[in-house]
Amino acid sequence: MKKMRENGDISFNGKGGYKKGPNWKEPRFVTEKKYGIE
Repeated sequence: MKKMRENGDISFNGKGGYKKGPNWKEPRFVTEKKYGIE
């Protein structure tokens, strides 16, 4: 998690959780729609 925050992939949302950061990229399995994730 620390490395993802440092890379800008995720950031804190202020509620104790995380949100997508400015450098977020969808994982390949999401873009391929291989597992039925929409």
